[in-house]
Amino acid sequence: MRLAGWIAFYNNDRLEIPLDIIEGGIYEAKLHAIDWWRVPKSKQGLLAIEPAYEEVNDGSIETHQ
Repeated sequence: MRLAGWIAFYNNDRLEIPLDIIEGGIYEAKLHAIDWWRVPKSKQGLLAIEPAYEEVNDGSIETHQ
């Protein structure tokens, strides 16, 4: 498996952030999600970020999230 990007959750919404959109790690993904949803500073604790992985099998790629 290899890292494919990040998944952000906020208010029952889901945002997939591929690695080609941001440079950096989880902190940059969180900043991108905050900007995307315009999350107020008082609600930023409700934002969750987790890694998304790709599994490579016999030349084919499957995404697990």
